[in-house]
Amino acid sequence: ATIAAGAGLAALFVAGRQPTPAAATTSRGGRPDLVLFVADDLAFNDVGYNHAPGGPAPLATPRIDALAARSLRLERFYGQPMCTPARAALVTGRHAHRLGLAYFVLLANQPTGLPQTETTVAERLRGAGYATAMVGKWHLGFGKRAWLPTSRGFGTFFGYCLGAQDYVRHEAAEWLEGSIDAPRRRPVAMDRPGHDLWRDARPLDRTPATDGVHSSDLFAAEAKKVFAEADETIPLFLYFAAQTPHAHFVEGHPERHRATARRLGFAEDDRRYDVAALAAASAVLDRGSRRRRGHDV
Repeated sequence: ATIAAGAGLAALFVAGRQPTPAAATTSRGGRPDLVLFVADDLAFNDVGYNHAPGGPAPLATPRIDALAARSLRLERFYGQPMCTPARAALVTGRHAHRLGLAYFVLLANQPTGLPQTETTVAERLRGAGYATAMVGKWHLGFGKRAWLPTSRGFGTFFGYCLGAQDYVRHEAAEWLEGSIDAPRRRPVAMDRPGHDLWRDARPLDRTPATDGVHSSDLFAAEAKKVFAEADETIPLFLYFAAQTPHAHFVEGHPERHRATARRLGFAEDDRRYDVAALAAASAVLDRGSRRRRGHDV
């Protein structure tokens, strides 16, 4: 695995697999599965293995620390400080200035996206015979079908398209008319925001299956589904862009995440309490990949 910490944490896991039938091995050509895991706004020192002496108490992130211990760690990796520029550079391998997306994030009323002239890593891997899937936060345009993940090389997509939303209601206040013109620190009413949850190129209606379910649980369940349904004879590329710990929690933390936070030593009034959701989500993703596909992730 390769782990890079910057404005968020990005980890590329090159996954091994248990022995498969000879025909499957031949058709895969020895190509590994790839999982690109991105944590949104996880700071450089917000993982245990990077903690510097002094300042706040160290964060306990045992699963990430264990991955880092057996991985190539890029500790002088410099990325963009905002969502859209960072993601644009990540999926294309080109500086955001070359893409026209370097200066700020894409907002709900901006009819633009990642330039269609650019080639994404998903398109390159799909062209090389990989199955491709994306789970989580896109934030590279949604105003045209051509800007959606399923038009940029991903065979499947489950997640959201804007920059931030409620963790359990999956609503974005950016949809409210005039909200983007409001002072940044002004509280935005959340009584009538827009629902931002997508399956492939289709926006989803609110349903009991998703409303009230924390995004960490939704996205981890989807990743496990991707692993479970993947063809064993075809190499897989999964881009898992977690919502956590961006913009912190709303009220109503799932008890499983509270328990994780307590176990990791976070007090409930600690602003870093929300890192527990990331730890919980990555743990579920890890178990799912091990169980179904034999990955050493």
